Amino acid sequence: MSRAYLRALENTFGRMLSAYAEIQEDHVNALFKCIAAMAGFSGTEAPRASSELANVVAILRDERQRQGLTMRDIQAASGISRTALSEIETQKNANPSIATLNRIAAALGMKLVVALVEADEPVCDNQETTAGEPDAK
Repeated sequence: MSRAYLRALENTFGRMLSAYAEIQEDHVNALFKCIAAMAGFSGTEAPRASSELANVVAILRDERQRQGLTMRDIQAASGISRTALSEIETQKNANPSIATLNRIAAALGMKLVVALVEADEPVCDNQETTAGEPDAK
């Protein structure tokens, strides 16, 4: 094969890879926007906890206060720093792990229970695609 032919092949393949990367990037961006919307993030403000997560955090905070416990008490019982506890309670940390929430609950003599239930409708409208296949344009 001639060098010119190999160069032409390389240019064509490079353009194809670039086009594929753009399609994949669009697909990933659409998925990210969907996830961000589910988390209550509009893109112009800091992410906020979902209403379910906000309710769990409020219950944990209220229970801590009801028991007369300080964040220092919860820190000692859970091993979670007071800074992290404060960020969770004030929702500056909008995405604490389930393990972290469970450690806080355990420090309060509670147990976190997570359940999956069937959704009545798709979580993200018009975002249904087959895994690995970008949306048609």
